[in-house]
Amino acid sequence: PLSHIPLSFILLGPFTSLPALTLTKTSSVEYKDLFNALAAILGQYPILLANCTFVLVPGDNDAWASSFSAGAAGVLPLEPVPKMFTSRIAKAFAAANSEARKEGGGKDRVEGEAIWTSNPCRVSLFGPTHEMVLFRDDLGSRFRRAAIRTAVPPSHIDPMEEDDTTPSAEEQADPQIVAARKLTKTLLDQGHLSPFRLQDRPVLWDYAEALSLYPLPTSLVVCDPESGNWVMKYEGCT
Repeated sequence: PLSHIPLSFILLGPFTSLPALTLTKTSSVEYKDLFNALAAILGQYPILLANCTFVLVPGDNDAWASSFSAGAAGVLPLEPVPKMFTSRIAKAFAAANSEARKEGGGKDRVEGEAIWTSNPCRVSLFGPTHEMVLFRDDLGSRFRRAAIRTAVPPSHIDPMEEDDTTPSAEEQADPQIVAARKLTKTLLDQGHLSPFRLQDRPVLWDYAEALSLYPLPTSLVVCDPESGNWVMKYEGCT
């Protein structure tokens, strides 16, 4: 039923497992065919297409960044996937909205759409009430490569300010929780999504403000397949 349909779907790339538009990997024709296949799948659910907003965030294997980086860490921020590859998906949404209007959806109905965003991107929910930052990057592995480890762990506890409680002894012993706390505190304290050297993660300085986390959003969603699932709240940001 319409009352149970979610407000939005968020799909974070890369949308191909191999770098697109490289000589030995996925060609432009094959890359477009992948999105055509996605359009065929989405077309089986016209109610979702006519009533929901799909937000699609690219990854390092997506065009155009992969054409010169070959799947390596590209220059941030990443541009949206070009429309020339996603035209079939746009047609699927247009067909679903047209069918909904014929069935008497009403003029005031909010139509579904597919929004191809940059990486990272900001999503505003209900005006200025809530703001969500979406970021697709392998932050966990990059943090581990730059970590300094000592023979004896420090005995003091660094609490996550007033929004987070002091970790228990069990939490301190869990390396995943320790890494999650370090990642959260580093990103939010520095107010930047890429606190690394330019050799590790290049930045396009003309658009570097897109990586800023000031002011802090309501929530920050980091998609990192090399890290576990966790939720933390720090300085009012989830």
